[in-house]
Order: sequence, then C-alpha cells, then structure tokens
Amino acid sequence: MTSLPPTQDMQFPPKQHRRSKRNYWLIPLTFVVGIGLGIGGTSLVYYTTDSMDESASPQSAFDSPDALGEEADTEDSPEVEPDYSPVASDFEVELIVKEQECFGSAGCNVNLRVEPSYVGTEVPSGQWEITYEVTGIEDEPQIQTFTLDGSEFSYQPEIDVQTVSRSSEPTAEVTDVYEGY
Repeated sequence: MTSLPPTQDMQFPPKQHRRSKRNYWLIPLTFVVGIGLGIGGTSLVYYTTDSMDESASPQSAFDSPDALGEEADTEDSPEVEPDYSPVASDFEVELIVKEQECFGSAGCNVNLRVEPSYVGTEVPSGQWEITYEVTGIEDEPQIQTFTLDGSEFSYQPEIDVQTVSRSSEPTAEVTDVYEGY
C-alpha cells in the first residue's frame, strides 16, 4: 500500500475543543463575594455611625476651645444672649387673598396666603417666635405664630377665615416677639 503524500486539497475535520467547565464557578463566586462585601461594608458604616457619641461630632470639636489651641474656661460662663432682640415693629405680615367664596349678605369664606417679612434695620441672631393677629374677619382676632431662625421663616403658608361682608379686608399685625427655645 502506497501512501499518498499529503496535499493541500486534503481537508481534515476541524478539531473539536472541549470546553472546560472548571472556570464557570468563578462567576457565581464573584457575585456572592461582591454582595457579602456590600452588606458587610454597609453594616460597618451603620453600626459605627450609630454608636458615635454626639459630643464627638466634627462641628462640636471645632467649637471647643481645646481644638482651637485655647485654654478652656474653668468657670461656668453664662449663656450667650443674642446680639439684637427684635421687636414687633421689625416684622410685617402680608395677607394675600387666594380664593374667596361669598354668600350675599352672609359674608365670605376666604383662603389667605401668609407672607411674613423682616423690615428691621439690625439683623437678629438666634431663634424667635413672632405672634400676629388677623383682624377684619368674623371671629376676630385670629392669633397666629411664625418663627424666625437665623434668616429663615417657618410658618403656616395659608389660613382660612370668614369675613362679615364682601367688603371686609383681612389684615395682620404683629403683636409680640419672643425668644425661641
């Protein structure tokens, strides 16, 4: 039997590669490890933050004299009073009619938008409670309060009132200013 020399025309079936299944376990393992690290890291941050003492907060650390290189006072110092104590004339409250439903001679149900403003010349510091009276309404006066903390007001933005007649015009006047708590 003579063997034929190999020619270029001869085609051999492609060699089939057997896929290795040994590396497929790496994908689920990576996924499980990632989830474990995420849960562990979150727990660590949560429990560390939860157990921190408020006195160790960065804000209070910079407020202490020791952190600034100053010696702490050993005597009890009195509480610091605000620089300026505002008075009633330092505030205005504007009432703007948003909705009005009138019933002939029986008066009107009115929805008012409340817009407090500070018109004083000196800037107050601290927190203040401002009381005002709404007049020109059926059961007057209606007493309301808003607060000023630094430069921000907190107040009820709308109030509902009833007027005696269609021509009644509700007004607001600040009556008292108290230091907040």
